[in-house]
Amino acid sequence: MMTKDRKNCFLRGGYDLVNSRVVVQFSDNSIYAYDGLTVNQWMEWKQAYPHGTYFDLDYRFTDIEYNKLDKYPDDLWFSFVEP
Repeated sequence: MMTKDRKNCFLRGGYDLVNSRVVVQFSDNSIYAYDGLTVNQWMEWKQAYPHGTYFDLDYRFTDIEYNKLDKYPDDLWFSFVEP
């Protein structure tokens, strides 16, 4: 049986130091900001691979606050870009 490779969940992500939040762009090009995450939490997320699995296990079904953004910020720290 052939399996189809799953597309990466994220295109890119980064940490917004000014607002203490993670910003990610998903593979469907939607952009979300997850509020109240520390730099240490972001570093754990950034270092975990695949990034989507870490997100699913740690944040997807929690009560973390998030907002949809219209554009991806240009001045994020500690960014990643999926291959």
